[in-house]
Amino acid sequence: MDHVAREKAKLDDFVKSACSHARLDWKRFVHPMYRMESVFNVYRLEFQPIGHVDDWPSYDDPQIRPNPRMMRAKRGWPVSSMIRNNMDDVEHNGEKQCGLCRQIGHTRRTCTSLGDGGASSSRR
Repeated sequence: MDHVAREKAKLDDFVKSACSHARLDWKRFVHPMYRMESVFNVYRLEFQPIGHVDDWPSYDDPQIRPNPRMMRAKRGWPVSSMIRNNMDDVEHNGEKQCGLCRQIGHTRRTCTSLGDGGASSSRR
């Protein structure tokens, strides 16, 4: 019995016990769709197996193929569909600035303030 069925059984027992204590008919308070009989009715019909591909009837109608130009790229970063304007432009002053020490003239890879000659290789 899976988790949902156990919780459903607990709820059914609670509703039945509360209704019997108040001398009420529990079926008035439980929608027929949520009763176990309707759950079992879903599986009353037998599932038909699909069978092997060789046993399928032949398909002579037109073949539908996707447009390759509309397919997504499978590798790399996703392409942004954002429409950019002049507010999105970043002003660069041409100088490199280190992300660690905030000094101008080098980057975090070549930063000498750490003493080891650059950032750790775990970030690569």
